[in-house]
Amino acid sequence: AEQTLVQALKADTAAVTGYYRFVDHPNHESLCLDTILQPHVQRTLRRMAPLPRVLVVHDETDLNFSSLAECEGLGVVGKNQTQTETQGLRLHSSFVVSETTGLPLGLLGASCFAPELKPERKGKDSRNFPIEEKETFRWIESLRQTMELSKRLPQTRLINVMDREADFFELFHERRENPCVDLLRSEERRVGKECRSRWSPYH
Repeated sequence: AEQTLVQALKADTAAVTGYYRFVDHPNHESLCLDTILQPHVQRTLRRMAPLPRVLVVHDETDLNFSSLAECEGLGVVGKNQTQTETQGLRLHSSFVVSETTGLPLGLLGASCFAPELKPERKGKDSRNFPIEEKETFRWIESLRQTMELSKRLPQTRLINVMDREADFFELFHERRENPCVDLLRSEERRVGKECRSRWSPYH
């Protein structure tokens, strides 16, 4: 049955008060993604604490908002078959699951941005640009975040799992310089009609 948020919260007065404070907040600039996620991350850390090892799965998702003609602040997340630009946002998230059962434990972090086309770089060698100016730098930032949070979980080993987008030297070097967490690269191989995954540790 359809319900309003207040109806769903029922008698939870504190939650209802928090909801109204959120929607009526006078300073919207302080309502950033990090602030909203902060209490969720704290609960995720509490769920992680009793476990000896957890998997921190990093990935990016394109959010397609091309149908929202009046929406501002969107970037270009791709092109369709007619070469029409797809407008939207790109979400980079770090999602934690238990190592043994795959039980979801929550998010450790997320960043959302509007990709920009940079015509001045077209045809130029991307190796000549600083890593901090590339979109791939978000993978390093995400790894650094897990490194920092690992200090609060001395009994829990964080195993970062990333796909082929994480195949660049600077990320490997970052982990080598600070081996407080593990880093695995997932790879899919097609065998006949089956798609199988394997793991490659970064050393």
